[in-house]
Amino acid sequence: MIQTTDGIILRKQNLRETSVILTLFTKDFGKMQGVMKGARGPKAAMGNNPEMFSLNNVVFYERKRGNLNSISQCDLKDFFDPIRSDLERTVYADYFLELVDAVMMEGDTSEDIYNLLLNSLKFISKPVSPKRVARIFEIKLMEMSGFLPELNNCILCNKEVEGDGNFSLRSGGILCRACEAEDKSGVRLSKGTINFIERVRKSSFEMVSRLKVSQDVGKELELFLRKFVDYHLQRPLKTVEFLKKINL
Repeated sequence: MIQTTDGIILRKQNLRETSVILTLFTKDFGKMQGVMKGARGPKAAMGNNPEMFSLNNVVFYERKRGNLNSISQCDLKDFFDPIRSDLERTVYADYFLELVDAVMMEGDTSEDIYNLLLNSLKFISKPVSPKRVARIFEIKLMEMSGFLPELNNCILCNKEVEGDGNFSLRSGGILCRACEAEDKSGVRLSKGTINFIERVRKSSFEMVSRLKVSQDVGKELELFLRKFVDYHLQRPLKTVEFLKKINL
């Protein structure tokens, strides 16, 4: 069956001399893979060479689950030029792609996550801090994919956490001061950081994208979210390792 949808390219792998395998996150079909013939080489059609984190209108022949789809058209809608001219923005865009690719399985659909990825790419195309957008993206993605737990109450005793708390990766939630000795490897979260996470998870992207974050909260968020993401994915992401090397 021939299908048409908008999709963002997450991965691109060369196949033979003229073809590519594309992994996309699409608006209507979620994460999917497909072979696109004639996308490389001297005979490739003009403008028909799909690139990473570009937004495209995709026409494909839908195969049975487990088989690669056949992509006949991949028409560019947005190349996000301002991102590509800046190393920091490019690396963070690649990070968004890698994180969505790692969290979502083939065939998983979520229009919310599709819109989050698209809005995040549009936003870091503007003169804003890509690091701040990354923190918002991580919180929203973890919330939408069901990984982010409640942070207002202790995971062990269910009492309200009124001030700072320790987040236990092992227990999967925040610990109050009375219970924090149960996991001494917990990640410290100040009340300001907890409040910021709660505001992000409960607000629209348009609203939270305008939020400012203090330097202290930003550093604490980055430490917590990187540990949280690594713990759930059970492997470090290549883009995170690169960000560390170039101190971004």
